[in-house]
Amino acid sequence: MIEHYWYAEILKELRGRLSEKRFLHSVSTEKTAFKLAVRYGADCDKVRTAALFHDITKDTQLNEQLNLCEKYGIMVDNLEMKDVKLIHSKTAVAVAFNEFNITDADILDAVKYHTTGRKNMSLIEKIIFLADYIEPLRGEYDGVAELRLLAYEDIDKAMLFALELTVKEVEKKKKELHGATLTAYYFYKRI
Repeated sequence: MIEHYWYAEILKELRGRLSEKRFLHSVSTEKTAFKLAVRYGADCDKVRTAALFHDITKDTQLNEQLNLCEKYGIMVDNLEMKDVKLIHSKTAVAVAFNEFNITDADILDAVKYHTTGRKNMSLIEKIIFLADYIEPLRGEYDGVAELRLLAYEDIDKAMLFALELTVKEVEKKKKELHGATLTAYYFYKRI
């Protein structure tokens, strides 16, 4: 069970690092992730911790993100170097590990892959990926109502559907799709 004092400290830290909107999103993601963890029998403490940390650096400017990469020796690809949406997953892991002593690989991997996904994700990784996508404060957008239902029925089918939505959104914006997302998409398409 997550200790109350630790939880309160993390919330205090998040409030200091994130905009109000991002803070509320992180808490809502944590609540959604907890529900999914209960549904699928995942470790609730790990899921809650990963959910709270998943966006801890999301409001950090790109140049500061790149400074964090240099400070912590994080390798980034060309896409990540240009996009806070992609790079924040890696810097969030570094902050969780180096500043908060989070060492659990399940938690760190869930934070790392919550944006791009990857093939053969662990249960905790899938829960964080989906909770981030479906938490209620995200509002309504094409496909989310169906995804919210599917997430509680079949987690792998929900992963495929979420990845399909991501691919469509990236194509619509005429952006380049991250290789990990494409690999994840084809992996879950075969299941």
